[in-house]
Amino acid sequence: MNNLLRGLIGVAALSMSLPALSQAQADAAVVDDAALADGDAMSTLPDTNLAPDEAAADAAAPAAVDATTDTSATTDAPADAGEAASAETAPLPTIPVGDDAPPPVAVDDVANPSRVMAEIVVTAQKREENLQDVPISISAFSGDELEARGVTSPTALATITPGLTYNNLVGYSLVYIRGVGSDAFEPTADQSVATYIDGVYLPFAHGLAQEFVKLERIEVLKGPQGTLFGRNATGGAINIVTKKPSDSYEANIDLTGGSYNDREGKFFVAGPLFGGLRASVSGLYKRADSYYKLADDAKLDELDQDKSRGLDVHLEWQPVDEFSITASTLLTRSQGPGSIVNTVENPKPLGALLGIRTAAPGEASIDYNPSLKADSDLYYGQIAWMPEWFDVKLLGSHQEVHTDLTYDFDSSKQPLVYFHASNQFSKVTSGELQLLSKHGGIFPDWMELTAGLYYFKSDAGYDPVIFGVGSGSNPLFLPPGLLSALNGILALLPPGLPLPTSGVQLTLFSTLETEAKAAYLQTTFYPTDWFDITLGARVQHERRGTTQADSTLTTSAGPLTLLPFGLESTTRDDFSPKLTLDFKPWDGQLFYITGSRASKSGTYNMPAIYTKPRYVKPETVTAYEIGNKGTLLNGSLRYSIAGFINDIKNLQTQIVSLQSGGAQNLVNADKARIKGVDFDATWQMFPEMLPGFVLKLAGSYLDAKYLSFPDGSGFNPVTGLFFGPGSLTLGPAQDFAGNDAVRTPKYSFTIGPNYATEVPGGMLEIGLDYSYNDGYYFDTQNTSRQPSYHLLNGRISYLFAPLDVRLSVFGQNLTDEVYYINRFETDFATNSLYASPRTVGVTLSWNFHS
Repeated sequence: MNNLLRGLIGVAALSMSLPALSQAQADAAVVDDAALADGDAMSTLPDTNLAPDEAAADAAAPAAVDATTDTSATTDAPADAGEAASAETAPLPTIPVGDDAPPPVAVDDVANPSRVMAEIVVTAQKREENLQDVPISISAFSGDELEARGVTSPTALATITPGLTYNNLVGYSLVYIRGVGSDAFEPTADQSVATYIDGVYLPFAHGLAQEFVKLERIEVLKGPQGTLFGRNATGGAINIVTKKPSDSYEANIDLTGGSYNDREGKFFVAGPLFGGLRASVSGLYKRADSYYKLADDAKLDELDQDKSRGLDVHLEWQPVDEFSITASTLLTRSQGPGSIVNTVENPKPLGALLGIRTAAPGEASIDYNPSLKADSDLYYGQIAWMPEWFDVKLLGSHQEVHTDLTYDFDSSKQPLVYFHASNQFSKVTSGELQLLSKHGGIFPDWMELTAGLYYFKSDAGYDPVIFGVGSGSNPLFLPPGLLSALNGILALLPPGLPLPTSGVQLTLFSTLETEAKAAYLQTTFYPTDWFDITLGARVQHERRGTTQADSTLTTSAGPLTLLPFGLESTTRDDFSPKLTLDFKPWDGQLFYITGSRASKSGTYNMPAIYTKPRYVKPETVTAYEIGNKGTLLNGSLRYSIAGFINDIKNLQTQIVSLQSGGAQNLVNADKARIKGVDFDATWQMFPEMLPGFVLKLAGSYLDAKYLSFPDGSGFNPVTGLFFGPGSLTLGPAQDFAGNDAVRTPKYSFTIGPNYATEVPGGMLEIGLDYSYNDGYYFDTQNTSRQPSYHLLNGRISYLFAPLDVRLSVFGQNLTDEVYYINRFETDFATNSLYASPRTVGVTLSWNFHS
């Protein structure tokens, strides 16, 4: 019966995705003994008849140097996967063939100098596995590939990962995967895409757009990851793995210069010290002029430079094979206008009345100097005990982010409203205990188990934030009509408060505390060598509440306590299950079906101006996915494809308005649904003629709609006044059902040819990345839109092998496309942040390996 079921599933899968695959490709491989003796036999895919961990170890063997394991590896993979193949030459595995088939040229037998071709080992399920063996839709990039494609920051991931939208605003990173994400730019709101660095959860969007230090790889996990990655992974997870020290000495220095006076330096030094102690240090320094121009009517002389620097330190001590301790520090500092300078467009009636006019694309007509200073300190560590029975890991971290932010809220030359957060902060402490089964341990070999306990505590908010009306020291620039309106507002306050004759300051204190505890368990059963069942669940108990919420109004008459709001809290229990069925009807193919659920925490709308902090319901995503991963064309083509449906309840989305009770407010869309398909492929098109030519392909289709959204907030297209919950003018909410979900392009794709070849003295590498985005809306009302756009990035490098020195010339946005990084509506106009125009530069790199 097993053979019959296996055959039926294999035929069905074959008819779905591989109609042209020959029977010879589906048979088992027979490797010539003589060829093995010569060390020239073609590689085969992991033997699916092996026990699970043996198969994982076999899969990890051809991994490139960018996928090196850490000392706490939980499978029987080689201790250093980088020794199996170098990043410059790691080939794809081949599909085995039968005895009677003519022997094809194995891809493994052909030298492959490309840095974008290597197999990657990922930790998407808390243990090291070959990317193609994991039943999750993942876009993974080695550190070498990222360098080869010129991706040096998280925001650039969107250009090579269709379905991923990565924007910046006011220093925050707004990340969406498959249409699920968060557009909130405040410390008391959570992201829907969880970001991890070396297994440590970073809950704060602020500061995530720092330039990358030395990386081993990045994994973009698509779809809900609530079971293993926990809270706030409704859209997916981005797992950033930094480069760690090994038992050999190595060093790297990168120096870059480019457009807008861009100057950047990076370094990495690593190696063994003594007594089983290894260390690595990497750092960066970067400064550049703003690509934004000041309009002729701007009240400023010039914009400050953007500067950033970072330091990443790792210490690893492994006195014996079964035990290791790791301590790490990641410090970043940045300052400058960055993403807080905007172009004002499409003034509303109030804005036009106050003299606001549309500025030219990429120009700022501001009167208040934009400034953002952000300090981020992350300390984390891991203790790993790896006896023969199982692996145990204990992880802990502490992170603090402090920012000083000044922002011209109206983004115009008029001294209307500015925003100053002198102490915007986030502090978090977390701990996690993991238990992982291993082959030959106390757990049976027909199952694989991952279990854990998790603790999280954070404090975040504004202490304080100031909204200034008028320029403070100058006369208040308000026409009589607006002064009358302000008189009406002041009439609601205690009697005797005089009408101000100069700037007004509203000082808000808004802080939020969160404590969460969770337990999770995921088990994969192997009833046969071709069929697996994965069951997972996570339970979480969370308490979240306000610890400070009050405001003070300061005018020419002095300070006045305005509205001291009472403190509130909410306790919630969540359950995040997962079920996956995956099939391997023949070597080199994986088919899977998954159902999962994940939740994003509820929160409170803060800061609050004239209404108490309103509770925002938790966001829940239930997802269904069917996918296929495999290799074709004798192993020269590696691909994955998945179709999915995300049903979202209480989707959280943001509206910005001073008429809403607070400056920034999250609202819940009752129901939304996102359907789609995404794929990616790596193809070595001509393994014999041009072994160094590799084509990267990826695409995404998304259909994202609000199904029920009766409490929609926005701005009246005629009057420009805010409507919805908390409206100062009592404008009723509108039904947004049928509108497109925000930041979700219907079509997006990328094509990236890369060619590397030997030339006198070393290696020449040429790469292009073309990406297309169909466009999307920035707001739930569907008024602010990003039109479709194309991007073309290119890079040419020459590696002088005797000295291991690489010279690279690169260009970003070579066609000088005009598009937005972000747009949002305010009470006065539309604030738009344009992306950088064309930039070019040169990088000189030196590498040393002992």
